[in-house]
Amino acid sequence: MFIYDLNSHSKRPVLVETPDFSEYHWAPDNSFFIYSRSMSTPKPKDYTHVIELPARGKSSDIKSALYIVYINRSSEGLSSVTHQLTDFSEDYSQFSISPDSKKVIIAKYLNDYQVRPYIKMSSKIIDLGTGKISPFLDSNWIRMPFIWSPDSTAIAFISGPSTFNNMGKNLSKETIPNDYDGQVYHYNIKSKMAKCLTKTFKPSVNTIFWSSRSILYFKVTDQSYSRLYSYNLQKHRFKKINSLVDYVNHVDIKQRTAIYSGSSTGRYPKLYINQLGSGSVTVLKDYNQTMFKDVQFGKCT
Repeated sequence: MFIYDLNSHSKRPVLVETPDFSEYHWAPDNSFFIYSRSMSTPKPKDYTHVIELPARGKSSDIKSALYIVYINRSSEGLSSVTHQLTDFSEDYSQFSISPDSKKVIIAKYLNDYQVRPYIKMSSKIIDLGTGKISPFLDSNWIRMPFIWSPDSTAIAFISGPSTFNNMGKNLSKETIPNDYDGQVYHYNIKSKMAKCLTKTFKPSVNTIFWSSRSILYFKVTDQSYSRLYSYNLQKHRFKKINSLVDYVNHVDIKQRTAIYSGSSTGRYPKLYINQLGSGSVTVLKDYNQTMFKDVQFGKCT
């Protein structure tokens, strides 16, 4: 793995002959990056003591480990120091770095045969300044990733209505909720207080984007449609965003700008840019123009 300097057009290796490399993410302040390794453990050819259900399969058992690489920039050039955060025996594979680059949440999935869906997300939070590792959230329905607030004081994530003792449940007591329905939860890191933001919001949330301290954006499934919504944390108000399409796909949002591909019954897929502040939507790239040049769309009623 190399670091490429865009000014000098030079490159320098930071990882050499790293086996089982999986993925990496840069810290927002560019002072370090975290990467994972995933190692396959061959199964014995003769007899195996089956303890967990996945062991019944023919595929090898895969374990993960996490590493942090600190980058030092000086007049003499770049240097790096690598430190192992977790071992393969711990099997942490997911991680999320805070915007201030001071904390990282690590997570893994464990089998839990007592509670649906029979798998549990277990996480810890690491203070990178002190090295302190603290237990964080454990839940059967939380879905990674954790989305940090811009000021690094809170996270948002998607989970089922049963999370936090049925906090997101909006049904009668005897009715079992659909925990595959995406509810959004806000969790304060310091106070450890959680609240469900979408308890009375009917669409199911698929993706979260945290743009500013008080504004979140959601990509949702709304019956047969895929839409974009904004949510104001201070006013507790949802707003549907005009996307010009019925089905929003492959979206990314930074600050107050959204880029996404989308289509409708009478619109073939195009790439759009949406200025979320002004509501202006324009076609960024019509990459299917040649394919649909001889197609005439009718009206759908």
